[in-house]
Amino acid sequence: MITLNSSEPASALSEQIQTAPDQVPGDLQAAPYERMLATLQEIANQLLRVEQLLRAVNLQLGEVQEAWQGELATLKGRLHYLTEGGGGPERLHTVRTSPLSTDPQLGANAKGASSPGLAIISLQTHPRYLPSTEAGSTTPLPPLYITCFGRLTVRRLHAQGPLIQLCRNSKGQAILRYLLAQPQQQASIDMLMADLWPDEERETSRHKLQIAVSALRASLNREQIQSGGGYILYKEQTYLLNPAASFITDVAEFRRLFATGRQASDSAVTARCYEQACKLYSGPFLTEDLYAEWSFLTREELARVYHQMCTWLAEYALQRSDAEAALTWASLLLKLDHYDEEAYRKMMRAHSLGGRRNEVLRCYRQCCQTLREELGLEPLPETQRLFEQLLGAGTPSPLP
Repeated sequence: MITLNSSEPASALSEQIQTAPDQVPGDLQAAPYERMLATLQEIANQLLRVEQLLRAVNLQLGEVQEAWQGELATLKGRLHYLTEGGGGPERLHTVRTSPLSTDPQLGANAKGASSPGLAIISLQTHPRYLPSTEAGSTTPLPPLYITCFGRLTVRRLHAQGPLIQLCRNSKGQAILRYLLAQPQQQASIDMLMADLWPDEERETSRHKLQIAVSALRASLNREQIQSGGGYILYKEQTYLLNPAASFITDVAEFRRLFATGRQASDSAVTARCYEQACKLYSGPFLTEDLYAEWSFLTREELARVYHQMCTWLAEYALQRSDAEAALTWASLLLKLDHYDEEAYRKMMRAHSLGGRRNEVLRCYRQCCQTLREELGLEPLPETQRLFEQLLGAGTPSPLP
């Protein structure tokens, strides 16, 4: 028997119709049954179309809701400014605007209006609420200082500014990291859904994406008067970091110092730039996403640059007979890659420079043991020759 249940999807009704012939009594006339079956099939088809339309409408409503949330944040900020920030009736003035005037809040030309309108303008201007370069915004957003080496942290204004408590929504935090890892700091909704919700249906992942972005915006925009999403914008199916806002990252400073040092003609300038850059490298890029494909290339590129600078600094220290500095940089190289024979060689040279022959021997043995036990390899010929030269022996001492 076919049962109609409003809570069941149209596809379930269609399945009941397909299995109905096995349940038909033998004395039921074929023609009436076929007409009834055709009618039910048409109803099922119509329900399927309605279900598809409802899903499309739900998707559109999600986009509208997202836009409303941005406007709501703007209104809340303005209300906070008027009620708690020292504003009040004495700070507002109602004026008549001519048909050709411009609304200072909306930035829209009222040309062609049939009658004069009303506009509310502030008689006092606070620097915090001056218009920014972003179209439609009411205040410049304070800069954000973002640490990407190691675990992500976000601070307002500068590196020692107040720490921002990001949203508890883990995917909301992941969206910020995802945008920071992109070359243009932007990503389409399809990219975000595919990488952050790979096993979800499109409608489900889109809904979760909207919730996560709303949570992220709320934590970043807190107590800031803004419109259109604040620090996170949505344009043409793409989320992006607001180009009108200032995002200062340790990665950007790291790259700037590396480029400056590499282009410098003075080795001392190069050394200062490289030392400052290496101090910023507190760990791999975005350690929360070590195994994510979307962060892999950036992480590897930054690690290679860090390795290159440490190698240069170690050699620079050796040339200046600064054994301790050379040991420091060589140790950092081994921490990055404990199979790095070049780092072992620099460490042996530094110990020899300091007159520590026993440390040269210990370092060489550690190199041999690591390579043999973990890779099944012997040290390179140049490593063996350097050891022989430093200890003045004909052959390397055997391992104990």
